[in-house]
Amino acid sequence: MAISKATNQGLAEYLPAKLYRALLALTCAWPGERVSPNSLLIKVHEVNTPNKLPLIWCGGPNELDSIISIFGKERTIYGLRGTYNFVEPTDEIICKRSKYYAHEI
Repeated sequence: MAISKATNQGLAEYLPAKLYRALLALTCAWPGERVSPNSLLIKVHEVNTPNKLPLIWCGGPNELDSIISIFGKERTIYGLRGTYNFVEPTDEIICKRSKYYAHEI
């Protein structure tokens, strides 16, 4: 499902709109490109003929260069933002964020 401002209602069961908007803002300067418009999943490194399954990195942009240099020779790498340093990682938030990202992936 492509995620857009208009269709965020369809994902409301997965992620509260306020958290979605915060994650969208926190990833706006990340390298790479969003998987679809307004997606929270970002393709940060692409390999044209990958030999291995893609890697999905949950972290921040500061670690991406290291992750790409270690794992990026044979696989495409996607990045997603965790909730650290901006929201309390309650069981509810972790569950909703996990369902949201699973839906995107």
